[in-house]
Amino acid sequence: MRQQIVKYVNLLFLLLLVSCSVLFLVFKFNPYLLNNFFTIKDIKVIGTEKSDPYELKQILSSNFYSLITFDKDQAKILLEEVGWVKRVNIKKVYPSTLRVNIIESDPFAIFYNNQNIFLIDIDGQIISNNPDMNTYQNLLNIRGEKAEIKLNEIIKEININFPEVINKVKGLELVDKRRWNIILSNDLLVKLPDMNIDESLKNLKTLFEDKQILDSNIIEVDLRIKGRAIFKVDGEQVRFGLEEV
Repeated sequence: MRQQIVKYVNLLFLLLLVSCSVLFLVFKFNPYLLNNFFTIKDIKVIGTEKSDPYELKQILSSNFYSLITFDKDQAKILLEEVGWVKRVNIKKVYPSTLRVNIIESDPFAIFYNNQNIFLIDIDGQIISNNPDMNTYQNLLNIRGEKAEIKLNEIIKEININFPEVINKVKGLELVDKRRWNIILSNDLLVKLPDMNIDESLKNLKTLFEDKQILDSNIIEVDLRIKGRAIFKVDGEQVRFGLEEV
């Protein structure tokens, strides 16, 4: 009796081994057959406020059919091209579900590019074109060719060297793709140099603190020459409040 049990166990093990070998060879040379076992049937999108979850689901369902052959990197590239989508994290949940976590962009500025107007984030990534100007009227205005690409750099410089002024900045203009003009809330124009922006911003901070130029009739501060600040005034003399100097 015991010998028969052992014989049956060995036979079952052999059948199982043969079956697994056959299945392995079948799927190895016909990998598309696996698609029928793990078809994507459910896509859960989490974290959308401005972006359209239906659009994101359509992108995934139109390009991917099976969890087995699903390419996360390619899916991320496709989804992150959608305006409001900043970053994507995708998890496969077998047997048939994709869980998609979305991090959306934060609007930071309005970018004027010739006749086109774009809503962009702090990294210069375009969120949408022709945004509602009433909704985003308090954002920075950015102008100049390639300004959106270099936006993050100038914002970092300001935050490091003169963070107090960031709330007073109304606009930024990249001139000749090499240097920045800053337009402040009272329309004061500050011209920065090509190089050593950090030093110029520190000098600007000193002018704000010592000379209180925001409360003057100065309409332009030119910092392009190292170690110098050239003022342009509205009138013949500089006035700070009611005081003339």
